[in-house]
Parts: sequence; structure tokens; C-alpha cells
Amino acid sequence: MNAPFSLFLIGLGGSIAFLIAANYLLYKKRKRTAFKKIIQSVQLTSPATQTQSTILPKIVHKYLNNTVGEIQTSHNIAKITISGQFRRNEKSGWQSVHAKAVYNCKYPSFAWFGYFGNPIFHTLTALLALNNNKGQSSLLFLHSIPLLHSSGSETITSLLSRYLTEAVCFPFVFTQSNLFEWNKLSNNSASLKLTHLQQEIHAIATFNEKNLLTHITITDRFRDFKGFFEKQTFHAEYANYQKFQNITIPTSINYSWETETGTFPYAKFIVSNVTFS
Repeated sequence: MNAPFSLFLIGLGGSIAFLIAANYLLYKKRKRTAFKKIIQSVQLTSPATQTQSTILPKIVHKYLNNTVGEIQTSHNIAKITISGQFRRNEKSGWQSVHAKAVYNCKYPSFAWFGYFGNPIFHTLTALLALNNNKGQSSLLFLHSIPLLHSSGSETITSLLSRYLTEAVCFPFVFTQSNLFEWNKLSNNSASLKLTHLQQEIHAIATFNEKNLLTHITITDRFRDFKGFFEKQTFHAEYANYQKFQNITIPTSINYSWETETGTFPYAKFIVSNVTFS
């Protein structure tokens, strides 16, 4: 190998390393900015309207008693740390995923940043963000090159569904009648409607014998499938409830889609930490 070619390879390697480092710093800055916007959005949120406990279905009232006790409204922000496994389709293998998310507990607004694979060197990162009635979902290569990106009304609807299913990690939000409406279906299930601006998300919540929420089904959630959206039935399953700052939440969350060929599990998340402020 001659000297000029060796210098070329060294220079190329250095350029690639610089690009990766620069893109990583850009990703970190983007994450900090997105989280800051969610925290700032709390200041712009209208005061919440609380649902009277006598109006809630009995099973929902028991669930809230088990998870939050006396209904609390003091928490504005939930910061959640997640790890687990994820796959994009039925034929792909499972990838490890690590994520941090910040949620506005008064209003449907959140930012979710995750990376796939090795925590030291990872080439794929994901961003989900909903704020000020704007939503985006992105899968990035080297922290900045978009492999997948969506925005618009379908993305907002999908992210509202995401907010609803992950509200189990800050369950006191379920008492806000300006956002959520509950109705009894049976002794262990209730319908749930999230209303945000002029959009509605309809779900069915199922509870176990300990009065803990174990399953949410959304029949018309948009799935980003090969560059376009289609409506499919979505399932969220919850288990292993633990207490964080006196709030009891599930630490095991599994997501799946109903497809033409059957159930497609695509995410298995473990909640490792939650802080409220």
C-alpha cells in the first residue's frame, strides 16, 4: 500500500469519524430542544378540568385509587426512561432499543427519542414528537439522515393514540374531563375517548381482578406502513406495576398490531425510571 493511498484512507476515516461525532452532537441538541419545548408547553396549557369521581365508571375509579390514590393534579411533566426490543415488520429480527421521553401531563404533548443497538455506537435513532398540534415521526441514520419521515394529520392522530396508551405512566391525567371521557362497558372494561382540538381517539380499556389496567385496544390507529398510512387495530398490554413517587404504573408495556395474517407484536418495552415534576 503506497503512502498517498494510506493517507487517503486515514483522511477518509477521520472524516467519517468527524461526521458521526458531529451528527451525534446534533442529535443530542435536537433532543434537548424538543424536551425543552415540551416543558415550556406546560406554561401555555389551560387549567385542567377534573372529572368528579362519582361520574367515573366504578372500575376506573378503583383503578385510579390503586394508582394515584387521592387524585393529584400537581404534576406537570413526566420524564420516562425506557429500554426493550423493537422490530419494524413480521420478517425482521428484534433490535434492542433505549429511549427517553418527556410528556406534558396536562395536554397531549410529548417528545420521544430512542436509539437502536449498541449504546456506544448506534447508527439508527428514532424521534416522535407532538407539540402545538404539530407531529412528526422520523427514523434517522447517523442521527441526521432521514430513512423514514412522516408528518400531517395521520401522524398527529397516530401520536395522539401513542399519548393515550402511554398515559398509564402518568395516570392522573385520566381524570381530566377536558381530555378524557370514560364510559362503562362491563364490570372489568370501559370505553375511553381522548379529545384534542377537533380530533378524537377511541379506545377500550380492560382491567384485571386487582383493578389495574392491563389492556388498551384502539381499532382505528394509523400505522405507517412502507411509506403510506393504513388503519389497523392496535393493542397495548401492561404488567408488572411498580411505584414511582407514590404513583403506581406498569413497567412492562407491549405493543402489537392486528394484521391480515394475525397479531404482529412489534415492541416490548421496560420502564426503568419515571420522574414527575
